[in-house]
Amino acid sequence: TALCLWLEPRAGGEPGFALRVAAGGHPLPYRLKQGAPAETVGRPGALLGAFEGAAWPEAACALAPGEALVLFTDGVPDSRGAGERFGQDRLEALLATLGGAGADEVAGRIDEALLDFQDGPQRDDVAVLVLRATA
Repeated sequence: TALCLWLEPRAGGEPGFALRVAAGGHPLPYRLKQGAPAETVGRPGALLGAFEGAAWPEAACALAPGEALVLFTDGVPDSRGAGERFGQDRLEALLATLGGAGADEVAGRIDEALLDFQDGPQRDDVAVLVLRATA
């Protein structure tokens, strides 16, 4: 799987960043805004190498000062608990409480939630990257 992210200062001196995302079988990142639910950024694309002639559509948006982008591997929603996986719904509920939090706090709270949820040995990778726009 792959997730390609292009991030650059917005044109014309506007605050924040212009963002383009393309996903190839990888979970879509979430954008966090204070006072708003977490929202995915991008559109799902085919798993790399799985289909001949596949396309990976780009999606564009802006990341305003104070907003954050949360990227993660599939090991986050796939983390196993006693009878189920952590899942997207739990992740979205957690992220909804973190709009305005710093990057370290967001990553730490995700890690804590996974450790509290997990039951038994985990077989998948878990990686989280949080980018927060400060200007």
